[in-house]
Amino acid sequence: MAIKRITLLLGTIMLTNAGATGQVLLEENFDYTSGTYLTVNGWTAHSGAGSTPIQVTSPGLSYTGYPSSGVGNAVTVTGGGGSREDAHRTFTAQTSGSAYASFLVNVAAGPSATNGDYFIHFGPQVISNIFRGRVFLKSANNGNLAFGVTIGTTTGVTFSDSIYATGIPYLVILKYEIIDGSDNDRASLFIYQSSVPDTEPSSPTVGPIAVESGVTEPTDIGSIALRQGSGSYSLVVDGIRIASSWHNAPLPVQLASFSVTVNRFDAALLWSTLSEVNNFGFEIERRTIQSVQTLNQEPSAFGGETWNLIGFVQGSGTSSSPKDYSFVDKHVSAGRYAYRLKQIDFGGSFTYSHSAEVEIGLAPKELTLRSNYPNPFNPTTMIEFTIPEDGHAALRVYNTLGQVIATLFDGQAAAGRMYQTTFDASQLPSGVYYSRLEYGSQSLMKRMVLVR
Repeated sequence: MAIKRITLLLGTIMLTNAGATGQVLLEENFDYTSGTYLTVNGWTAHSGAGSTPIQVTSPGLSYTGYPSSGVGNAVTVTGGGGSREDAHRTFTAQTSGSAYASFLVNVAAGPSATNGDYFIHFGPQVISNIFRGRVFLKSANNGNLAFGVTIGTTTGVTFSDSIYATGIPYLVILKYEIIDGSDNDRASLFIYQSSVPDTEPSSPTVGPIAVESGVTEPTDIGSIALRQGSGSYSLVVDGIRIASSWHNAPLPVQLASFSVTVNRFDAALLWSTLSEVNNFGFEIERRTIQSVQTLNQEPSAFGGETWNLIGFVQGSGTSSSPKDYSFVDKHVSAGRYAYRLKQIDFGGSFTYSHSAEVEIGLAPKELTLRSNYPNPFNPTTMIEFTIPEDGHAALRVYNTLGQVIATLFDGQAAAGRMYQTTFDASQLPSGVYYSRLEYGSQSLMKRMVLVR
């Protein structure tokens, strides 16, 4: 029987104080070779070293609106019998304020014990055996899952209601408050089914909980750890982000809309934001999915995975009002393309929008040769043509003596596409020239004037 799975995300969040400042302390997308161990990729084992390790696996996890979604690979974390290795990574130690953790996790099976088991936690930069802000998981009698948190104990866990179904992605936020004084730190847990909140809710799903009896507060929070415990569980973790304030959220810019429209060989990108925090700007990226030359090939030959930077639009910094943006990708060759935005904040963190696919150069299935533009021209001009059915076509330029001056196209062409070529006459004298399109036994000709 197939095992149902659940996706959980702990989201890096922002303080409710609109003037709060902070930074992204750690971003871990597990962009390492699948099959390697976590401890050879910058992580340190602090328990069970040399036993069952945490391994990099593929593919990575996805969650709409999360900046680390679909980036790199992931890791598999399991609990059960025998000795198992736990590992951690450090970041700049926080001695006051709050620390926030976010990550994606896909749970294949959860522990069924009364207190479940914990699988991720904060710790001081010198981690030793001081584990704080432990996040728990357990399977409930009704078949659902519940998530819980403690400051430092493994008993007396405060759990959410058992209402989280398998196979559904969740956003869960862990907040650890470092409060001056003795034994008064607090931890909270927020759980959502969709989106990434841009402001901190006044009431968490779980907590805030206080320091349990017998637990000593850490001197700092400076590490995040993955744990393979004794409880029987299996899950995949991806996209860990640690921040010192809610205003360094997973998605500091609320993208309200993003669309691409086509006008002949130009693609117009339009997008808007509801609010922005430290928004440096947007890089525009394009990927070829299907070019004219590959239309008659098998689908396996189409496209590629390479995104190319084609432009940049300056952001509005920090704004609480809607903003509109636009960018025009001009003179694009006929084909099918995908476009996306890469939003970058002033600290260098970034997130991608969803991608939008468009067809460029669509045209009626008929034999046409458009007049060149501009005309007269100096020294270059554009020429466009279409054909009625897939087949061989040739576009050449002749002088008044009937001599071939240039061959602009000679090969297989596809019906329903507008072909656009450039004629460069920089080495030719002023005068009259002719463009001639040949398709089978048919031909069309247009007069062009070069004026110096």
